[in-house]
Amino acid sequence: MPEEHKQESGVKNTIEMQTMVIRSEDLFKGSRQVLISHGSETYRLLHTKNGKLILQK
Repeated sequence: MPEEHKQESGVKNTIEMQTMVIRSEDLFKGSRQVLISHGSETYRLLHTKNGKLILQK
């Protein structure tokens, strides 16, 4: 999504934000959970039988 910033002149400047897209099939590779290391914490991303994603700390 583009982010808009107002410059001093009052003219809006649009900055394109790059977002990486990862398909869940590529992330899980057939398993039902993935562990994600973020800083000093480890999170568990679960793929439920109903097709939902749950992130647990």
